[in-house]
Amino acid sequence: MIVHIPLQFIAIRDDGFHLMVNVSVNGHPLRMLVDTGASRTVFDRQTLSTLLDLNESDIFPNEGPSGGIGTSELESSITLIRELSLGECSLKDYMTALIDLGNVHQLYDAIGLIKIDGILGGDLLMETKAVIDYKKARLTLRCP
Repeated sequence: MIVHIPLQFIAIRDDGFHLMVNVSVNGHPLRMLVDTGASRTVFDRQTLSTLLDLNESDIFPNEGPSGGIGTSELESSITLIRELSLGECSLKDYMTALIDLGNVHQLYDAIGLIKIDGILGGDLLMETKAVIDYKKARLTLRCP
């Protein structure tokens, strides 16, 4: 099944933009940054823990360190999401990483942007054979 998801282009100061997409986690709407350079999809640990009422038995240590631009190593963990939906594309029992996005929230706040709940990365983009259409402002997915 082919699914088209609307993209929002958010100007970052005067020199660039970020792509945003709305998703749903277990029926809860979330806002995510689309990042083709991120190897893995991640969610903000605090946001997801609160939203899904996760406890320590729902969160597992991640195998090996996670990294990002501007950091040498990020502490990460993993959890299982019952359902991750992007429009009509629904991924069941999706294992995802959790990290502290506090530094991203501070940056977004400093430049007047709405916070994000996670980063849609290359793993999910590859799995769904995603295509970003800038002209039509949409993300096209081939739902598995």
